[in-house]
Amino acid sequence: MVGKTSSGFDFEVNESITDDWEFIEDMAAGTAVAEVRAAERVLGDKQYKKLKDHVRDKDGRVSFKAMDKELGEIIAAAGTKNS
Repeated sequence: MVGKTSSGFDFEVNESITDDWEFIEDMAAGTAVAEVRAAERVLGDKQYKKLKDHVRDKDGRVSFKAMDKELGEIIAAAGTKNS
């Protein structure tokens, strides 16, 4: 599926991610480390780096809150489409 977050990040994810046990384990762990793994798993390397650049601020920092928000929108879109 393809989509766009509210901040304008275009993404493409395999809809089957919501049926990936290891992805669900990462999300259920509720830790920052698990969230990073989940983001990498759902987006793949190229899109993951692209998303980090998308939310990077003028000082070059990648905000956790911004990444969390973007990933939440992407996962919600994938889950809604896969339902």
